[in-house]
Amino acid sequence: MVVALLRRLEELEKKLYEDKKMKRLLLGLAILVIPQGLWAVSKGVCGAQFLKIDPVARPASMGGAFSALADDASAGYYNPAGLAQLRMAEAITCGGLWIDETRYGFIGYSAPISRDNALGVSALYLQTPKMSGYDEKGKDYWKTEDFDAKDLAVSFSYSQRFSPRNYFGLSAKWISQQIEKEKTSNFAIDAGQIYKMDGLSLAVVVANIGPKIKFIREEDKMPLTLKLGAVYRLMDEDAKLLLDLVKPLDNNWKVCLGTEWQINRNLTLRGGYNSQVFSDLGIGVSLGAGLKLGTFQLDYAYIPYNELGDTHRLSFTTHFGK
Repeated sequence: MVVALLRRLEELEKKLYEDKKMKRLLLGLAILVIPQGLWAVSKGVCGAQFLKIDPVARPASMGGAFSALADDASAGYYNPAGLAQLRMAEAITCGGLWIDETRYGFIGYSAPISRDNALGVSALYLQTPKMSGYDEKGKDYWKTEDFDAKDLAVSFSYSQRFSPRNYFGLSAKWISQQIEKEKTSNFAIDAGQIYKMDGLSLAVVVANIGPKIKFIREEDKMPLTLKLGAVYRLMDEDAKLLLDLVKPLDNNWKVCLGTEWQINRNLTLRGGYNSQVFSDLGIGVSLGAGLKLGTFQLDYAYIPYNELGDTHRLSFTTHFGK
């Protein structure tokens, strides 16, 4: 799908080069969703790029460094091994505007089914705003119907604790994509592991393992991604330092750094850095906070994207049980 969308966007860019809003959307998609930008069509960009987005406020506020922590209901998306750390059921929801009215949403539910096992389900949704359609006829472009693009991924996750130190998990996901009236679907698997030591946890995740995704006449590889993570706990675990080294199949290594400091039982402060955003836009910092009131938790992330504008993400988590 991504190649077809890129070519469609290129046609629109030729016609609407004076439209500032469209140019910002195209630039955002190129830098933050489509590695190497619009010029990478000939290089074989992977499909289903929306699976790389950090939709949840807590991980996003820490630069995306979360694979070795993964201790809430979003773990099925970031590292399914982390689900077995949950001691009670959790539900999480978040969503809003991303770049220039691109909408996204995430919802997840996870629960332990025994002392050492847990299950989870989640869904990620992304929709671009309506864009003017044009068809090429000779050297001219003719106005057609407006169109948008929609992406959906539904995941089912399982995690097992083999020992107090060793956790393993799998996520199976169904993926659906649509642009104009064209649709496609595919499936993929994520596998993750967490190994805990005194004050330190290490993680490895291989995400988006699956067959090529076919859209119209194009076939693209899934965005296979390797994550190597670490989290170091200090100050009686009130503070955490996080690191993720991420290698997508279609891009270079990126470094994600994060920190989380629990001020008291109700308030948590966070910060992060993402080397890919810094390389592409000259800014890679992120900030956030969490507020816990009883069984409810509200998390916020502030992520500036330089000339693309600032983004704000809110997540709401509910804990079931004591």
